[in-house]
Amino acid sequence: MLVHRATYEELCTDFRWEIPARFNIGLACADRHPPDALALVAVASDGSRREFTFRELSALSNRCANALRGSASISATGSASSSRSRPAPLP
Repeated sequence: MLVHRATYEELCTDFRWEIPARFNIGLACADRHPPDALALVAVASDGSRREFTFRELSALSNRCANALRGSASISATGSASSSRSRPAPLP
């Protein structure tokens, strides 16, 4: 929960996101919501819009996770490296 701060800068400086050791952000942000409900509206600088349902958001999240799982390796320091040169295009 955000604590009131006098300025935006203070809020940013003091913000801490406490994430449990085992946390599935895809489940928390997409899979727990009605699949056909509107989840996100992306508006481009030219004014064009693209709407995503929670079902679409979940599918894209799964696609990203599977791509990372298949092509990334995590070093001992926790940094990731990938063998892919370009990300696959979005549908």
